[in-house]
Amino acid sequence: MKTLIALLKHTGLFSTALLLIASLSWSGTAAAAACESTNYDLNTQRDVDALGATGCDSVVGYMVITEWADITNLDGLANLTSVGGDLQITGNYSLANCKSVAPLLGWPNGPPYDSVEGVIRITRNGTGCNSIAEVLASYLPPTQARFNALLKSIQAARGVDTDL
Repeated sequence: MKTLIALLKHTGLFSTALLLIASLSWSGTAAAAACESTNYDLNTQRDVDALGATGCDSVVGYMVITEWADITNLDGLANLTSVGGDLQITGNYSLANCKSVAPLLGWPNGPPYDSVEGVIRITRNGTGCNSIAEVLASYLPPTQARFNALLKSIQAARGVDTDL
């Protein structure tokens, strides 16, 4: 990290990087609200995506996503910041992308730093979604990825040749 800061200062990009970080961390949208229903049984990919489209950020009760071959990703749940009951993601054999729920599970450390009030069960899904540890390992915060891509773009424009 010190090397990156030194490089940014040396190339005159330090203030640009700080401004970039600040802009990426502000979404410019109003705070989301609790989801309309108390409990959710998500049975299809369409159900997962539809919940995400509402923009809600918290489920008051439980959330169950179980035994459905149709569900391949949980991208629609990326806005969720809390579940008031149990979270169960089991038996979804086509489910191979669960990284969107990693912040809900307390990324990077996981439980007890999660935002699920009840029991968390994540098993018997596709590779990468079989446990809390697999889900946490699959997640790269979007801010870091965007920051790295934008920093490389700025460096290339200024003729700085470095690898992050």
